[in-house]
Amino acid sequence: FLIVLSLMPSAFAQKKISVALLDLTVSNDLQQSISSVLSNIVRQEFLKSESYQILDRNNMATILKEQDFILSENCSGKECAVEVGKLLGVQKMIYGSIGTLGKKYIINLQMVDIETGKIEKIENENHVGAIEDLDASMVKISRRLIGDEKVVAAEQEYSLYVTSDPAGASVLLNDKPKGSTPLTLILDNDRKVKITLQASEYQDWFQEVKPKKGERVIVNAQLLKSKTSSNDLNQRYELYDYKKKSAGAAMAWSLIAGPYGGGHFYAGAPVRGGLILGTTLVVVFSSGERSGKQNAAIIPLAIIGAWIYDYIDSQKIVKSYNEKLKKELQIGLIPAVNGQPTRLAVSFSF
Repeated sequence: FLIVLSLMPSAFAQKKISVALLDLTVSNDLQQSISSVLSNIVRQEFLKSESYQILDRNNMATILKEQDFILSENCSGKECAVEVGKLLGVQKMIYGSIGTLGKKYIINLQMVDIETGKIEKIENENHVGAIEDLDASMVKISRRLIGDEKVVAAEQEYSLYVTSDPAGASVLLNDKPKGSTPLTLILDNDRKVKITLQASEYQDWFQEVKPKKGERVIVNAQLLKSKTSSNDLNQRYELYDYKKKSAGAAMAWSLIAGPYGGGHFYAGAPVRGGLILGTTLVVVFSSGERSGKQNAAIIPLAIIGAWIYDYIDSQKIVKSYNEKLKKELQIGLIPAVNGQPTRLAVSFSF
């Protein structure tokens, strides 16, 4: 009775499908060594499968050698795969290719039934990014060919692949930080989203994207150099601090020498300052032509009036000069430190 029970699991065990893999063909612009590396990734995924039993590469070479069959680079299509499969005695054969289209890697895997000669499965995967990251795409397409339920479920997701030139830009999804490029984003639905990319010394880049179910939407951003880099902007602020006029200094000169146009001379308006000075001197030196009572009324009023005018008008001139200087230096924006707005220290000189 115990013997019968011990045999039951093996009796009901599912028999694995035997399969073998031809090394993937690669386009001329890729190194041939990539073929064996990526082909081994496919083999490893099939080794983990509960449905397939893949023939080891060394055993495959031994069997073909015994059959006096030499694999060539031309053995990459269905007919050759079927011929090799018959010699190996497997049920299925896998073959495929890797090519490039600009910066995109295009991967194709096919599974053919040896008995019928019909292609049973075809899977394609596009990879945008560094060649070092191709292994993840190979794992994904291999599992899809196997029929991994988790991978199939992932195909129902809404995903975005965000890349940029240069790489390393900060990615914001609807103004919320998510990471840096290159980056894969998994979304819950197909509603439009706003993708914003930010990088130091580059202009902000943004685009509205509508995800597609089961399809990875690729967002490739070409960032443009900012007209004003952060270093250049700080240099402009330093120059502004050096050349700008101080409202405090203008006020001090008005208090000290307002009746003589002191505020205007500081503010860079010597003509107006000269008029104030001349008017004050005329009033003072013409006092002999007036009576003592007249001078007691006119001279203080003239001096106080010149004082007030020098102060108010010099402040306006200073403000206008500084605004004009800002426009010339193109520093309407405030530089940021660690993402926080800041101003360079303002020093007053008298």
